[in-house]
Amino acid sequence: MQARGERVVRFWKSAVIALGLLLYIGTAAAETLVEIRDRIDRAVITRDLDALEEAAKQLEKSGADLSAYYLAYTQFRLGTLIGATDKKRAKKHLNRCIDILKPIVKAKPDDAEVVGLQSTCYGSSTAYYMLRAAVRGSNANKFMKQALEIDGENPRVLMLDGISLYARPKALGGNKDKALERFTAAAESFADWSLPTADAPAWGEAENWMYLGRTYLALEQPDKAREHYAKALELEPDFALAREELDALP
Repeated sequence: MQARGERVVRFWKSAVIALGLLLYIGTAAAETLVEIRDRIDRAVITRDLDALEEAAKQLEKSGADLSAYYLAYTQFRLGTLIGATDKKRAKKHLNRCIDILKPIVKAKPDDAEVVGLQSTCYGSSTAYYMLRAAVRGSNANKFMKQALEIDGENPRVLMLDGISLYARPKALGGNKDKALERFTAAAESFADWSLPTADAPAWGEAENWMYLGRTYLALEQPDKAREHYAKALELEPDFALAREELDALP
């Protein structure tokens, strides 16, 4: 009887340890996604392509709900950061972003973050197409309109719409004054924004201030440009692009 009792005790001890391990793994997975998100954000600020590639590899293995969004986001950032230095590779990353997001947009058509990112991936990819640029531009406009209808106060959606208005040629609907309005609205929204969940997207605020600086410069207001670049660097002292553009001001 004593041996049987000892076996029962050992069994329950093992069960408790196993349950604790499962709970720990579940918590670690959630924490890991937050850590990966923060590493992606840091890599974007410092233009660390290797860190973005490494984060993408980790996200490929993750089963968390937001992993696919962040994987698409890394592809978007890789595509835009690589840009003209390797057009073939940039195009590949942007198309990967679009492909990852397609089933998510279909499953979550009311998620402004997802739909807004899909719009931007389409818009960014138009630079690498001639015959299909108009179709991709139309898709970008469609998804951005949808994102704004879902949540017109989401700061990242407002910022992404501003980037589109800033970057597009005037003949295709580009408008620096309207872009400035969007970036200003995004700055106000970022100031009041709180994460709905711990692992929700948190990127964009410093970048939005940089775009405000860039837009003021395009509108020939260098003093305001300098002020807004400085605000971006106040939020992110290691923000490489904001530092370069500020230092380039006369």
